[in-house]
Formats: sequence, C-alpha cells, structure tokens
Amino acid sequence: MKEWEFNELITGLDEAQLAVNPKLLPLKLFDTKEEVEIFEKEWEGEQLGDSIQIRDGRYCLALPNPISKAVSEAIVLAEKEVNLKVNLGISYVVGNTWALCH
Repeated sequence: MKEWEFNELITGLDEAQLAVNPKLLPLKLFDTKEEVEIFEKEWEGEQLGDSIQIRDGRYCLALPNPISKAVSEAIVLAEKEVNLKVNLGISYVVGNTWALCH
C-alpha cells in the first residue's frame, strides 16, 4: 500500500456517525463541569463517552453501552488480526444532533 493510500484510509476512518436506539445509551447528567470531572476521575468501569454541555446548561456523559463495547471489542480483534504493536482506542460522544457532538 502506498503511503498516500494509507493516509487516506486513516482520514476516512477518523470518524463514524451511528444512529442508534436511544434506549441502548445510558446517560448521566451533571449540573457542573466539575461534577463531571470528579465522576470521571473516580470511575473504575469501562470507557466513558466524552461529556457535552446540553441546551439547558447541564452536562451529559454517555456511560458504557452495547455500542461502545462492540466497537472496543472490534478494535481489539483488528489489532490482533494485523499484529499491531500499539493499542488503538476510541473516543465517542452521544448527542441528538451533529452540532452537539462537535
């Protein structure tokens, strides 16, 4: 694979937008950004989504869910398939509009 083809592959896979049933996405709301940061610092579970500020001023954080778990598992399988020597990961944001996620 030529270097430019590889770079285009990375660029193309940089972001994915998924439409999923909201019932699959447990969310936690916070009144302040500081509350979010404390929760994230004390969290010992699987990967959390990125927090966003919603229209009413509160902050919303996506908890681990079937979608984030499936993507994380697929990444691990891909790492093994190509014998990758570094770990890849994901970052995800949940919002009901494109603007809330950017």
